[in-house]
Amino acid sequence: MEDNEENQRETGLTKPGRKTTPSRQDTIIANRALVSQIVAMGAEGLRKISSGEKVSLNDTDAVKEATARYMEQCARAGTMPGMAGLSAEIGYSRQNIYHDIKQNPSAETTKWLKACSDYFGEMMAAGALSGAVSAIPAIFTLKARFGWREEDEGMPKDSKPPEESPEEIASRWQDLPD
Repeated sequence: MEDNEENQRETGLTKPGRKTTPSRQDTIIANRALVSQIVAMGAEGLRKISSGEKVSLNDTDAVKEATARYMEQCARAGTMPGMAGLSAEIGYSRQNIYHDIKQNPSAETTKWLKACSDYFGEMMAAGALSGAVSAIPAIFTLKARFGWREEDEGMPKDSKPPEESPEEIASRWQDLPD
């Protein structure tokens, strides 16, 4: 009996083809490893910011190359990309990048960075919808960092409500043929 239980613990299988759910301890260990990886990425980003080595924001191609490196790091680490991480990759703080975006709205690099921000938000939303990331923190992040808002898209903001009363609209619907 003990050999069977030991084998089940080692292989993770309880019945042919069925895996056991991870124990609480396994989950804690996995979470700590992930947090460690995320902190290491953050530390590397801060080192880049403090080193003084910056990618020129006038060199859009260099910014695009740095973006590709950053995205590869995120993919390897299994983390969602964000403007703070991208900013660090090119040697700036997130606030500096947003300031530059405001000051130079028509610059090619600004257009690229805005596209990156939009795309990062879309990836976060896709992750939440697919269940790959937790929806509640994703919604908060989308609102706080990517400018997403809950709005009624049914009526353009500059239009006026219909002049007809609900009763008039209902009567028109009743008059329609079946």
